[in-house]
Amino acid sequence: MTLVSALPASCDAPYTDTDWLSCRPGLHRHLDHLRDHGMRLRFRRNETIFSEHERAAHIYRLVSGCARLCRHVRGGRRHVSDFMFAQDIFGIGDFTHFPYAAEAVGPVLVVAYPRAHFEHLGEGNSALQSDLMSHFKTLLERAQRHLFVTSCLSARERVASFVL
Repeated sequence: MTLVSALPASCDAPYTDTDWLSCRPGLHRHLDHLRDHGMRLRFRRNETIFSEHERAAHIYRLVSGCARLCRHVRGGRRHVSDFMFAQDIFGIGDFTHFPYAAEAVGPVLVVAYPRAHFEHLGEGNSALQSDLMSHFKTLLERAQRHLFVTSCLSARERVASFVL
């Protein structure tokens, strides 16, 4: 992991800090209020962004790259539950420790926001609460699609669904 900078400082990334706000409504507009508290972090391929059972002190916005959410099981196998892509927000949930790990698939840039600041932002904020509900509905739909892919399709069809 490489700490790139705190958000107020300039960054060498080929985009402006506000580009993502215009294209992704919802939770992203609330995260702009936390920009002074966010840290940009870079990860190389297969580096761990956070580990399973690690204290959930931050939530994350993926700026660029792809990350996988997974659990490591006996025998060294990795069970991938989801993939995160640019502008996805992850690490949000009603838990004190992460129930899964997040790993960089390739080079990744994330912004880590302190969970306590995010939770404080949500106190009495009905717009944020509504956007959180929308976010969780989207995650549930993704999980249901993933369950369908892994349980109802043949091995060849599962590979094709990830490729297409």
